[in-house]
Amino acid sequence: MLILLAILALWFALQRSLWRERFLWVGLIFEVLVVLSTEALSALDRVDSAHVQGCWIGVVVMALACGLRMRRRQQEINSSVPERSTSPLTREEIVLACGIALVVVLTLVMALRSPPNNGDSMTYHLPRVMHWRQNHNVGFYPTYILRQLFLAPFAEYTLLHLQLLVDCDRWANLVQWSAMVGSAWAVALIAMRLGATRLGQWIAALAVVTLRMGVLQATSTQTDYVVTLWLAFWVYFCLRWQQQPDWMSVAGMAASLALAIMTKATAYFYAAPFGIWVAFLMLWRWRWRGVAALAVIGLVVVLINAPFWARVYALLGSFVSGGSRDYSYQIHGLDLPALLSNVLRNLGLHLGTTSPELNEALMRL
Repeated sequence: MLILLAILALWFALQRSLWRERFLWVGLIFEVLVVLSTEALSALDRVDSAHVQGCWIGVVVMALACGLRMRRRQQEINSSVPERSTSPLTREEIVLACGIALVVVLTLVMALRSPPNNGDSMTYHLPRVMHWRQNHNVGFYPTYILRQLFLAPFAEYTLLHLQLLVDCDRWANLVQWSAMVGSAWAVALIAMRLGATRLGQWIAALAVVTLRMGVLQATSTQTDYVVTLWLAFWVYFCLRWQQQPDWMSVAGMAASLALAIMTKATAYFYAAPFGIWVAFLMLWRWRWRGVAALAVIGLVVVLINAPFWARVYALLGSFVSGGSRDYSYQIHGLDLPALLSNVLRNLGLHLGTTSPELNEALMRL
């Protein structure tokens, strides 16, 4: 398959990166190319199978050329630097790895065998992809369901490429499933950056793949796991910059934040604390270089999201509003009773157990 070839070619081109980080870079570069190619083809009304295939063939050729060019240099580096030995997995790590593999395989089977069938998928995730294919662009179109227009479109861009390349929606659930696997990988790397042992990293990955809502999301065309993926990348590269300040970390932060914002608006809220923290560190350590790094991050975010933001502003006259009150996502009650009501509601939702009687008692409480 062409997408798999592109991923392998990017992996080959990034052979100088540490192998665990290479997964992150392949994912970032691949999905940035999805956004750029989609917007470029859309501007020309050429969003169709032939042109999308041509784009990915070009990516494969260029990635292989870059990889072959760097291979000799990589061999010289490997000949002068001894390889690090990796100790075998312990019994506990093997048990955790088998548990993770079991969840990943079972959810993969479910994702491939079960067509998308939840309300959000049928009302706006998949319909917007259908309209884009029909119109040969990702521009706005007449619809009463405005969520098909103004909600962030990144996950659906990836769905669009999959459907154009295989001419069906059989693999639609794989976007969220892949995001689950990538999130587990990124969280394990975050644990490593925080000082966890190898066993601790396996436990962190297991915690990700066994989230109950995560298991449901991994077999659908929702977007929550996709935004989780990019937020996990964002946190990892923030920690990476703290421990080894360089421009590679800045590039990783910029790309992951841009993709997170283009996936779902909740990214603004969850990315903000880490953004404030890393901005303070950059200005403290790098001074004027820190200002330049923050400007680069902001510029990448704007450039990747600008075409979509421009369409939303042209339609609604705002970058953040959902239009009329019926489609608004603003909070209308800012007081203590409303806050407590939402806290109690979410406690009732997340304290669910396997006992219906206990669940009923908790909800009544």
